[in-house]
Amino acid sequence: MFSSSLRRPQLQVQANSAVLGGVLEASVSSNSHYAADRFRLRAALSSVGADVLATANLRIEILVGVDAGLQSLIVGLADRIDIDPIQGIVEIEGRDFCAGLIETRIQQTFSNQTSSEIAAGFAQGHGLLADVAQTTTPVGRYYQSQHDQVALDQFCRATTQWDLLVFLAQHEGFDVWVSGSTLHFQPAAAAVVAQTVSPSECTGFRMQRALTLASDIEVVVKSWNSRQQRAFMQVARQSGHRSGAGRGRVPPRGVGAPAPASGWAGPCVSSPWAG
Repeated sequence: MFSSSLRRPQLQVQANSAVLGGVLEASVSSNSHYAADRFRLRAALSSVGADVLATANLRIEILVGVDAGLQSLIVGLADRIDIDPIQGIVEIEGRDFCAGLIETRIQQTFSNQTSSEIAAGFAQGHGLLADVAQTTTPVGRYYQSQHDQVALDQFCRATTQWDLLVFLAQHEGFDVWVSGSTLHFQPAAAAVVAQTVSPSECTGFRMQRALTLASDIEVVVKSWNSRQQRAFMQVARQSGHRSGAGRGRVPPRGVGAPAPASGWAGPCVSSPWAG
């Protein structure tokens, strides 16, 4: 006879607000406040309708619970759908609603707006609720008289809305993240004491090592200084664990003179929000 004290874990996945049948497993990866959380699920292909597989914007919510009641772990849009008709399995992967901000390029300047106004505007543009603490400093003040940070729009479309929000959060001493359908832009919380988990408390333990990322990395940034009418280049190198060498940085190079320090501030080479 089974004991009545046994717990009954539950998993429910909703696709565009409708319960998705045949779910076999689901996992959620929770990242830091400056990155998107991710999800992955596997379901029986026979239980997934063709309308779900053909949806361009597939909204997924993963809920879990024990015994009674369900709690949402993540909600976001699917990035990829893999179908295996031989095994009869469909896999869906995606990110939370940070994804919309990460994919949206900046098309205008914001020098006369505050960080909180920018965050609230981005949230509204993506249909998100805004949990934004008010700030008072126009973002153009972060650059003061560094006129070489003034950018023409055509040089700044490599910067996304999420890049700008992270940059502003770092300047304000804030955290920025998305939970559910709400964009949070709030003062950073106090550091949380790390919790120790012993192997006996785990049902599984996995470690991964990305060999590509373990190799040496070199980043080259080229910038145009509108005041001096000259181009400058900065090279940064990070030695990977394979080589065992320390990190290095190559001095900036230009035509006859090093790049000014002001030429390297901000999340893009030429900042679209400086006035």
